[in-house]
Amino acid sequence: GKVKAALTMISLTIMLLVPEGVGLETVSWAKFLGPLGVGGAGNIAEGVANAGWSFMLGPSLLMLFASAIITVTSGSVYFRAALPVLLGKE
Repeated sequence: GKVKAALTMISLTIMLLVPEGVGLETVSWAKFLGPLGVGGAGNIAEGVANAGWSFMLGPSLLMLFASAIITVTSGSVYFRAALPVLLGKE
């Protein structure tokens, strides 16, 4: 729980530090996200791509994905433990 919370908080804080106008097209592996990786509202503004924290968008997305995986994993463990009670078998 603590690792997941820390990953989520750090990831979201870094994402807030990324300049406005920096989109997924600045992340080299975003092309593998399919429709999520397509530009649009997040197109690069003039001169913003290399400004400030823009290089941290990729790592912060990876941290957010990791916290989502941890959330699903821990949730499934809790659900499996509670399943007998939910089904009335205990």
